[in-house]
Amino acid sequence: MEQILADFEEKLKGQTTLLQFELVLVKELSILFSLVITALLERLDLRLYQQLSGAQVLRRDSRTLNGLLGTITFKRRLVRRADDTQGYLLDEYLKIPSRRRYSPALTSIVAALASKSPYRVIEAAVNALTPATISHSAVGMMVKQAGQGLETVRRAEIQEPAGGLKQMPVLYLEGDAFEVKLKKGRTMVHRFQVFEGVAYHGKRHSLINRYEVTNRNRQVAIEEMMTYLRNRYDLHNTLVITSSDNGSGYEASVFSELALGAQRQIHLLDQYHMNRKLKERLPDQPKLVSKLQSALYHGNWHLVEVCLDTAESLVVSDELEEYQEKLAAIHQLRGYLKRNWANIKPFSDPDLNGQLAGIGSCESNHRRYTYRLKHQGKSWGKSGLDAMLRIIDAQQNDNYRQSLIKAGYIDLTPIKAVPSVTRSVLREVKSEHLGITSGRIYVDAATSSAGRHLAKIFR
Repeated sequence: MEQILADFEEKLKGQTTLLQFELVLVKELSILFSLVITALLERLDLRLYQQLSGAQVLRRDSRTLNGLLGTITFKRRLVRRADDTQGYLLDEYLKIPSRRRYSPALTSIVAALASKSPYRVIEAAVNALTPATISHSAVGMMVKQAGQGLETVRRAEIQEPAGGLKQMPVLYLEGDAFEVKLKKGRTMVHRFQVFEGVAYHGKRHSLINRYEVTNRNRQVAIEEMMTYLRNRYDLHNTLVITSSDNGSGYEASVFSELALGAQRQIHLLDQYHMNRKLKERLPDQPKLVSKLQSALYHGNWHLVEVCLDTAESLVVSDELEEYQEKLAAIHQLRGYLKRNWANIKPFSDPDLNGQLAGIGSCESNHRRYTYRLKHQGKSWGKSGLDAMLRIIDAQQNDNYRQSLIKAGYIDLTPIKAVPSVTRSVLREVKSEHLGITSGRIYVDAATSSAGRHLAKIFR
């Protein structure tokens, strides 16, 4: 340790500002970390080999990994075991997949950050703040690797029955979709979310045990949500409250299928889309929109008709075409409300008082996805989009880290051999210098080599 400190003091001489001091220190510490970890891994490899009886070393190969502490190059033994199987003991012990250039820790962190910022921003941040060096294409590769692992784990977890089915008095289920631009064309992303209620934290609130499923294929998303519900909840004594905009693929019948077996199911028209429709059709009559909203939430169809008739009588325009367009908009609004009245009227049901909190949150929860996937000229490949959806899903479901552990990207199993190896690496060992005891000059070396040139001199 004294020698290490002396070396640092020598290299820091002449640094007169904190900036220079810090930059030099970070660089030297990075080099030291790499040397220590390299020595640690190589000694661990030796110990694993010594503990294996009947093994034959075929060769020692180098491997380079980029991790949070920088780039590490180390050598490990390729051995043939007594049963005639071959493998790298160190790679198998540390569970390092073949052809993997980046450490699991770096992959998991970069993938998580990439779900919130563009790849080039993550590239700049990692290169500036860590000794590791990555490119934006490497960030995309890490996202796909993490996404594939999360997809495998999610499918297995959805199919796995829970220890005991939960019985809830009320369960909430919502669904909606949004459009994303691909490299070639566009695609819809379908989302379903289920939650058990709302928890309040002062002025803020959160959904209790929310679980989200997204997929580019609507039918696959429905099947995954249905499997999740069947393996987690006993719905025989449950009121299932569902909500959507009643668009294509999100009709009340779709949610009736998802809530199959429930004691009772009530489907509501999504409040966000309903209120937006009112404002779009009556842009010049905000006071009438407020009265119309009150009539809808009280389930008073007669008052709804009165408000719409009043809206028609208030339409004024000097141009015939504009006058007809405004009347047509009101006529379309009347048809929209009439078609969806069966799913609007339950808002006034006194039995649902205090049980509708959280309904309509599906639309606002789109933002976690759309802020990353849309706008600013973003476009996606299908594999990259699928991987990003899996990562955001895992973060939203609060099981990102646990899923990566199950996928093998993060291994928390303690390594018993490492502590003793670490101490031996950091311990300063004094060895006797033997000098050169013998030497040999090969006459059959390559013509351009230093040994061949030296051989010619002595001829």
